[in-house]
Amino acid sequence: MTNRRVLTALSLLIFLASAKSMLSQEGGPATVVSIDTTHRLAVPSRRHFAGGNMQIMFSGQSYADPKMRTMLAGLDLGWMRFPAGTMDDAWDWRTGQMRPEWIAKFKNEKVELYQRFVFADQVLRGKGGNPLDGYASLLKTLRTGSATSPGSEATHTIGVVNTFTDTPESAAALALEAEKQGLHVDVWELGNEPFYFKDFYPTGADYLKSVEPYAAAIKAAVPSAKVAVYVQRNNEWLESMASYKNRYWDELYWHPYPGAKDAGDVAAKMAFYNEFLADTTNRWVDQDVGKLFGPGMQMEISEYGIGAMRGTQYAAVFLAEFMLRFSSDPHVTQAGMHILVGRQGNGDNAIALTNDHTAELVAAAKAGETVDTTRLDYGFYYTPYGLEMQLVDPVIGTSDAVFPTVVKGGASVSAGTATISAIYAQAFRGADGSNHLLLTNKSGVPQTIQVVMDGKPVHATFHTRSTGSMNPEAENSPQQRDEVKIVSSTFPNAPVVPPYGVMDAVWER
Repeated sequence: MTNRRVLTALSLLIFLASAKSMLSQEGGPATVVSIDTTHRLAVPSRRHFAGGNMQIMFSGQSYADPKMRTMLAGLDLGWMRFPAGTMDDAWDWRTGQMRPEWIAKFKNEKVELYQRFVFADQVLRGKGGNPLDGYASLLKTLRTGSATSPGSEATHTIGVVNTFTDTPESAAALALEAEKQGLHVDVWELGNEPFYFKDFYPTGADYLKSVEPYAAAIKAAVPSAKVAVYVQRNNEWLESMASYKNRYWDELYWHPYPGAKDAGDVAAKMAFYNEFLADTTNRWVDQDVGKLFGPGMQMEISEYGIGAMRGTQYAAVFLAEFMLRFSSDPHVTQAGMHILVGRQGNGDNAIALTNDHTAELVAAAKAGETVDTTRLDYGFYYTPYGLEMQLVDPVIGTSDAVFPTVVKGGASVSAGTATISAIYAQAFRGADGSNHLLLTNKSGVPQTIQVVMDGKPVHATFHTRSTGSMNPEAENSPQQRDEVKIVSSTFPNAPVVPPYGVMDAVWER
């Protein structure tokens, strides 16, 4: 680890020292990014497009932790997902705790999950639960656009309804309480990832029939409420859902986690993920799902992640490009990563912990006691994921126009058996009139960008903020929290995107 960090740091310093005079790979021509500002892409409002899953049920901190609140505020979140993912399946919103009789229903279906429920139950009892009013208090401290726009707005919520062990009547009461607490719920998801629980929902149609009473109860309680049902990249599940006659839902929701664990070495894994970005993301939503549910269907993506290379700079590039590709998709209303705040030793999140203190909480629970977690030091720090979110998400969330953007020339990278451009780009106009070009570089070589706007080359000073590394496996850790960091630069006429980089480039017309 030490040698790798030294190599990464030295390589990045060399890049930063020479970037302004570099051309693209091997001295070749720059990548040309053409922006058409005479047309706007017809997409839903992007004010609350970007966010993340607020899953802290089996992590030690509480919603009240002041340092965690500060770290979350730095992400300019458009929304958070509450209360969690799978842990919601045995959680009671009225108490903020797990219910043992609900946990028992999973004992024979998924042993590993059952054990996680038991652990989460102990952690929650040790810290006094995850109460709804605690989440509401946290939400009131967060805003979207606060750091980048004069007109900031409150962070919203994507709500999850426990359709596994709770009741439609409880779902209705939850929707009413969310209104009362000011949670700004954009949509209620009916159950978390039901595809994986065949004892509860054998087919897609069975799932839709089972959760329909929850949708009806929520809408009866809050007529303006929206509900979403879960789609999976599985033809049998999708076709079964499509056969259901009463399409009572407002949106679909999807949680993609492409694997690549058996793809081979690092280069093979990156090629796998590059192919997923180019061939699966928008195509699957627009074509495969669209043909079954119609051209007017809408989808939100409240979790997504990467199966291998978790927590690394390449993974951050993948996550950023995923957001850019869907920011221009008219079918996608919201998208965000999993998880915002993680557990100790898990870099697969935006904010990581040095110590999650779960051992103390479990001990307290066994002794019938609770711990004031706001007095504990968790050692929060941003991972490469959290850094790319600070570059990408506020730009999308404060934009008032998304422009057609085309990439030509420059270096290419492997994507399965084919190749694609190393650069992906998407242009936006901020609510304050600023020009933003968000870029990802999937190669290990700096890439020079020639920006063309409405047919004319842009000759201007580009002010950029970026992350990057010549090592795709670079990651931050408790010992080295800034191996990957945000760097501010200026470039005359042509910005240079770092290797395995994410960049926000701004210029004046």
